[in-house]
Amino acid sequence: MEKTPTASNVKARKQGNSITLTVPASFGVVPDAIYKPVLKSDGTIVYKPNKNKNLFDTDFNFREAMREMNIKDNGNLVGKENVW
Repeated sequence: MEKTPTASNVKARKQGNSITLTVPASFGVVPDAIYKPVLKSDGTIVYKPNKNKNLFDTDFNFREAMREMNIKDNGNLVGKENVW
């Protein structure tokens, strides 16, 4: 579902060495959310939410990540090398 901003246009502003675009509050973007900007060949700017998980977070589940990425287990254990 596409949401239309309350203002018809937003203005690009210079902030330090960057240019910022305002996101209307009606879009529901939370502070500190991470997005990946993509510039298309026609000049369209698309912000895609970053769905990557930080593997250094204490609640990161390596087994689940391996299943999602279709990474197979290393096979049968020989000794005490199982660190999972």
